[in-house]
Amino acid sequence: MRLLTLLLVLVQVVVSVPALADAYEDGLQLYARRLYADAAKIWEPIAEAGNAAAQNSMGVLYENGQGVQKDLVVAAKWYLRSALNGSTDAQFNVGLMYEGGRGVERDYARAYKWFDLATTAGGMRPNVADAITARNRVATKLTAEQVTVAKDLAKKCKDSKFWECD
Repeated sequence: MRLLTLLLVLVQVVVSVPALADAYEDGLQLYARRLYADAAKIWEPIAEAGNAAAQNSMGVLYENGQGVQKDLVVAAKWYLRSALNGSTDAQFNVGLMYEGGRGVERDYARAYKWFDLATTAGGMRPNVADAITARNRVATKLTAEQVTVAKDLAKKCKDSKFWECD
């Protein structure tokens, strides 16, 4: 009986992953047509299910007030969820939020950590140079000791596969 239950769950997961990807793409098409509220309706359940791209996209919507009430705190939460799921785009966005104190308390060390992760995760970041530039910009606002601590936190976060990030 346990084997049958496990098999049914596995089949459901295998079938639902392509459906989530298709739905995310539908949301992108709506977003491109500036139908932001419709995109949000599609992305939110996918984001809640753990899709990192949809989580980052929800952050964009909340940060810009596109189709939803602008809320930087909610945007930062969506970005963080996506970043913890390995999205380098979201890691970069979390860094920007910490650097600017937007939706979170300004914290240059945390900004450095997230920018550093965005440069090393090997993910989808279209321009790693942006993350390197941002990391170096924030480093000028930190002491050498703070930079070392931030690097150590980034390494701990990456090494734990994002289970040990604060």
